[in-house]
Amino acid sequence: MHCVFCRRRHVAKTPTQSKRKIDQMNNEKLEQIASTMLPRQIGIELELLIPKPTFDEVVTALQSVVEFKEERYNHITKTWWKLVPDHSLHASSAWRVCEIVSPPLLPNELFKQTKLICEVLERFGASVNQSCGFHVHHDGVKFTPKRLQYAVNLIVKSEQAIDCMMPKSRRGDSRWCKSNKEVLNSSINHDLGLVREGDHYRYRRLNLTSFLRHGTLEYRQHAGTIELEKIVLWVAFTQALTMRSRLKVTQNADYQNPMHNVLIQIKWATCNRDGALIPVSEIHADLCKRVVDRMTHFGFAEEAPRLAPHVAEA
Repeated sequence: MHCVFCRRRHVAKTPTQSKRKIDQMNNEKLEQIASTMLPRQIGIELELLIPKPTFDEVVTALQSVVEFKEERYNHITKTWWKLVPDHSLHASSAWRVCEIVSPPLLPNELFKQTKLICEVLERFGASVNQSCGFHVHHDGVKFTPKRLQYAVNLIVKSEQAIDCMMPKSRRGDSRWCKSNKEVLNSSINHDLGLVREGDHYRYRRLNLTSFLRHGTLEYRQHAGTIELEKIVLWVAFTQALTMRSRLKVTQNADYQNPMHNVLIQIKWATCNRDGALIPVSEIHADLCKRVVDRMTHFGFAEEAPRLAPHVAEA
């Protein structure tokens, strides 16, 4: 059965401008999740708000836990974490609007350093609102024009299922992460092997203009967050989507993958005779449960995949 996008009334949450509880994943859990991933470099961008009175303290605290620098706005990939202003964000004058950008890191090191970053941000009252996003860059090494097309095909076929993991502000044709459907056949230049530049192509759920500048596939759909649990899940999920795109993904703009199929295709689970999902490992069971929890939280329990009883009850 296809995943039909839920049309039930959803009340959007107001922008968060207070301290939020962060699920503190310990290093053992982070290592376990990283061990299920491929050793490919990943970069993240956290758009956020920092209280003006504590801004300098936040920068100093971040410099004490990772290699970190405050810089002018730039798109240059660095070997350290950087904080740059981001005037595309909107907040009251009580906040500094900015973006924290990681260097390219392997999963295990990225997760450990991100944990330290999130702990500092929570301690000093950093926050996010609906104008903020969380972007992930995955290394596009060995991605040919054909594989880039497979990546677009996969995100288009899966977009409604992924919408069920997102708040209302990041579903449908959101301003900063529009559907890739309307550029399905125009975003890739097969003769030159390049993606067209311009905001028309950049502000998509899957931004391939970053392939020109950084050699990466950028996933832009996730809402802004400084919660480690959400960051780790989305990084692992999008890497799995990226790796799946290295194999053939047929184009069918009218078909919408249910999340059940997506989790099977990215090799997080298989299916038993009753149609329930069986995660491929204990840590994948944890990740699958987190996907189900996210969908349920946003009101899409009926569209969430059904886990085998022994998994769901564990």
